[in-house]
Amino acid sequence: MEIKIKLTKEEYEKMKKMMKSIGKFLLQSNQQDIYYGSDYFISDSNKFLRLRLSGNKKVLTYKTYNNNMYYEEYEVEIDNSNNMMKILDFIGLKNITEVKKERMIYSYQNKYEVSLDKVDNLEYFIEIEVKGTINDFFDEYDNLLKDSRNLGLNLNNIEQKRYPQLMISK
Repeated sequence: MEIKIKLTKEEYEKMKKMMKSIGKFLLQSNQQDIYYGSDYFISDSNKFLRLRLSGNKKVLTYKTYNNNMYYEEYEVEIDNSNNMMKILDFIGLKNITEVKKERMIYSYQNKYEVSLDKVDNLEYFIEIEVKGTINDFFDEYDNLLKDSRNLGLNLNNIEQKRYPQLMISK
């Protein structure tokens, strides 16, 4: 289960400065996310299949978004992205969009992973994700919102659309 919020560029610079002083820098990476779909996936924007290429790591992920609060997520690391793309094509899934981003990842309070994303052809975004064991997703989501407010973030700047939706609607 994955609980996170995404904030728009209005909060980006503020959060970047904060993370440099109160967060723990983990890594910087360039990611290419290739989203696959069929009529089923495209008509239900709460479900998607993604192939992520980041350095030498290649991960196929299926996500479904529930209650606008959390993702159910299933991932498998693969060793050959070209063969995976061919398999997806053979079973009738097509590349519906690609998202390329530069991501800086910080840890905050050993509870949150804060990703500062510069997304090609879009803008700057922040993703704040709950890490560790999740017992009650409603409580965890409420705590995430409370802690974000305590950081001075404007929660009116939460972006509900996922990156593939933003790219397709562009």
